[in-house]
Amino acid sequence: MKEFGVISNRNIEDMIMIDNAIFSYALNLENGIPIKPYLEGRDDRELKFLADLLDKLQPYEDTRNFIQNHLKLNSFYSYLRSMNSQF
Repeated sequence: MKEFGVISNRNIEDMIMIDNAIFSYALNLENGIPIKPYLEGRDDRELKFLADLLDKLQPYEDTRNFIQNHLKLNSFYSYLRSMNSQF
């Protein structure tokens, strides 16, 4: 797991973490952007998706608002939490 709290010279609303493993940014879910693993080949379009997504980031003062507005991950994370509590 990676934690933004160790970075003291940046504001958390200015940071994002992109990873194919959600647990990597579990301590800062609001700042995380999930991405599929690289599959090597012409059919892999994840970086194009990511580039297009990040082009939309500029007007936002807080990256967390951008992530919530464009990816709507809160309901997905709530679902994961509910699945975890069932076991």
